[in-house]
Amino acid sequence: MNIFLVPYTWLRHLQMSFWCGIFSLLGWWAFLSYFLLIGPFWSPDMDGLVWTSFLVVSTAMGAILCEGNLRRTPLRWRIVKLSTAGGVSLLANVLLFFMYTGFLGELIFSILNLIKPLVGSDVIEVEFGDPHRIIFQHQLTMMVLAGISVSLGTLFARKWDGWSHVLNHILAGLLCGLSLAATWSYFLYFAPSFGSHLYYSAALGSLVFGMVFGLSAWSIPDSLYAGWIRVLSRTRFGYRVPIDAKAGMAKERFIGSYTNGLDVYLPQQEGVMELHVSAYVDENQNYYVRGLSQRETILNRFLEKIRMNYDPSSPAPFETKLSSEDRIRLGEQAEIEFIMLPREEK
Repeated sequence: MNIFLVPYTWLRHLQMSFWCGIFSLLGWWAFLSYFLLIGPFWSPDMDGLVWTSFLVVSTAMGAILCEGNLRRTPLRWRIVKLSTAGGVSLLANVLLFFMYTGFLGELIFSILNLIKPLVGSDVIEVEFGDPHRIIFQHQLTMMVLAGISVSLGTLFARKWDGWSHVLNHILAGLLCGLSLAATWSYFLYFAPSFGSHLYYSAALGSLVFGMVFGLSAWSIPDSLYAGWIRVLSRTRFGYRVPIDAKAGMAKERFIGSYTNGLDVYLPQQEGVMELHVSAYVDENQNYYVRGLSQRETILNRFLEKIRMNYDPSSPAPFETKLSSEDRIRLGEQAEIEFIMLPREEK
């Protein structure tokens, strides 16, 4: 995963999903390879626990590895965070599994059996002859606990940035666990073309598990990108300057035809005034453009056109928020573009 290979488009939000999906699929492949080539040392009733353990470790370590690669974290810290994510997720999965089989499962069903008669429903009973009830009474819980284990592992490896960050990871774990259970049970029992095949159901379930967690827990942040002003006019085509303020700081770039002190110079012959527009970033990393000239200044974006001409009767110049690939027409011929590029871009 390289930040230079991830353009600033809506597709960047899917990069983490594909990455974690690959790692979760590798976890299933590693489990299957060990099971077939070496042989299990555990009892058959522990197959589910061992499979989900491979799954949570590979997914948690894949998520942390992706973030470390994107942020260029030093190698020693990547190793520490990978070990933390894998170890915590494995420990959490094993502990939650034995807690559920030991006393939590009976406690949950006893509470449900107390509530069910009050609302006029039947008492919940475990029926080992019905595979559908087994799915929702045992496998479903095991897979949801696996999703929570991945969330705990990644949370311990990342910074705890408030309760909203924690809640987001916990909900992501619940969602990926439910997605795993739904995919696995559908392709095992309800998809006639697959013929109740454990191989396909486990493979597809593992893939969906990682993809859902990667999509919902963490995406590539805007802090890894910075805004740039690029000239599209023929005279200085391709010339660009960054609006490279650090987090918590503001910065402004000025564009015009005045020859001294401006960040981007454009010739006056193209209809550009001495001080035409400025682009700036605030303390929250939001980008804006200001119209500083009465000469024609038009911002063009998809299905939208904004006239930025300065109104002398207004106490302040007109400004609007910038989005990547916005184009601004200055005068009759000059044109600039706002683009988002990786902060490491030079």
